[in-house]
Amino acid sequence: RDVTGVQTCALPIWFQRTLRFDASLYHIRWKNPQVFQITKDGLSNYIDNVGGAKGDGADMELRYKPKFLYGLSLTEAASWNHTVTTEPFLSSSGKNIVTGSPWPLAPHWQTSTTLAYDQPIGSWLFDAALRHTYSGSACNLIDCTAQVFGYHTLNANMSLSPQGDSWWPQLSVAMTNITDTRGKADVQANSTAGVPNWVTYIPPRMLVLRLSGQF
Repeated sequence: RDVTGVQTCALPIWFQRTLRFDASLYHIRWKNPQVFQITKDGLSNYIDNVGGAKGDGADMELRYKPKFLYGLSLTEAASWNHTVTTEPFLSSSGKNIVTGSPWPLAPHWQTSTTLAYDQPIGSWLFDAALRHTYSGSACNLIDCTAQVFGYHTLNANMSLSPQGDSWWPQLSVAMTNITDTRGKADVQANSTAGVPNWVTYIPPRMLVLRLSGQF
């Protein structure tokens, strides 16, 4: 894999050192990249090589740490990606994949927004975070028989942990997928097999309590 034309920019911290912006651009070219394939009968799968692929993209992150409340931070991260094939390919289903076809599992947009707070309380450290993530839709396979991703998630966590060499345990509480989104993380389907889709969903809403320590 060759990576060319990569540029990274970390601008100075603005507004009395409370705001920071980072960005990078990239161009990637692959020779003989591997893709997941399903046989026509849908009973087995294997890895095959596509002739070539290329990707262009950008990553950005903006972080704000206000002066009015120590320990509070707001971070926004976003990435844009465009990855396509550069040579024709014959898939296991017999479909001709033309040059310029979208690369599987490669959404154009992904974002993450995090509101976090941490504060020492005596010999303890309290921290909490609320995080929203978004992943744009993408093809499941090189054949693009179904769409995956294309969902939002919301997660929250709080923890209280001792500092130093204290023997006290750490207590944490987390709730994942608060909105109980039924996002598709994977869909395996062969369009010529006539078999039902195999769909993998992201985990449902969960509340996790954890008590951990070290001795």
